[in-house]
Order: sequence, then C-alpha cells, then structure tokens
Amino acid sequence: MTEYRTQKILLSGYIDDEAKAYLTWLVHQSNNLYNSVLFAIRQTHFEQCETRTFFEQNNMYRIVFKDRYVKASYAQLCKDFKTNKHYEALGGQQGQQCIKSVLESITSYNKLLKKWWNKELENHPKIPNYRKPGGVYQVAFTSQNITYDDIEGYDLSSLSKSYRKRGETRLKPVS
Repeated sequence: MTEYRTQKILLSGYIDDEAKAYLTWLVHQSNNLYNSVLFAIRQTHFEQCETRTFFEQNNMYRIVFKDRYVKASYAQLCKDFKTNKHYEALGGQQGQQCIKSVLESITSYNKLLKKWWNKELENHPKIPNYRKPGGVYQVAFTSQNITYDDIEGYDLSSLSKSYRKRGETRLKPVS
C-alpha cells in the first residue's frame, strides 16, 4: 500500500510581496476553477434530471427535480477543462487536484443521498453549492512542484505556463 505524507506550511510573514501576490492570485484561480467545474456538473445533472409537478396545499404549482445520483467522470472533466483559463492558470497537477476536490464533494452528496433514501438521515441532503465569488480555495503542491534548498529556501519550481513568463517565485525558509 502506498503511503502519502502531507506537510502544511504556514507562509504568512515569511514571503516577499511578489510571492504573496502570486499565491493570492493562485488561490483565487483555484476558487474560480472549483466553481466552474461544479457549474458544469450541476448543469449536466439538472438537464438530465426528471421533474415532478404538483400542487401544494395552498394551491401553489410546483416543479421539483426527482432525486438521483449526480454522475461525473474525472477523466472527462479533465479533458473538458484542459483549455479553461483557470485550469491553465493553476497548472496541470493543481488543476487536477481542484477537480478531484469537486468530485469528492459530489461523491459525498451521493453517499448522503443513499443514506437519506434508506431513512438513515433526517434532513434531505443538498447538492454541493458554489463557493463565494472572489473567494479563495486551497491549492495543493506536490513534491514535484516544490523543492527545498537549505540556503535559498523553498522554490516553486513548477509554475503554470500562463505565469511562467514572470519568472520563478521563491519562498524564504521558515525560521
């Protein structure tokens, strides 16, 4: 079994203005990609969902979607969003990780829906919602993206193509 290790590094106070601006821009792009992927999944889901119409007790006419699993393919989403400006801004691995995060929330919704159908939950689960516009979302860097040099500090050696022309971004080591 493969063992994965994760290390979170708090960067506040240890980076210069250029690196901070880059990372801030990156987390905004991640938030935008998350919302774009979720929008595509939700639109496809609602287009394929059957509806049910009825009159409520107060004679209000209602149309509701029937509950069903949300279907989404990681491979198809990666293919569809490969040319998305937010995906390109993040770079391949970071964009793929953001898409995986959206799919994790969809998978969680599907599991909750099954529990609700089996009467294991009191409240009806809601399909994942969008993140706040202009907000921030996590960006995951792998060991392929970050190298460490005792003298120079951390180095984001793998920048996205859209940001590469601005040069390398270095982070000072945490004291």
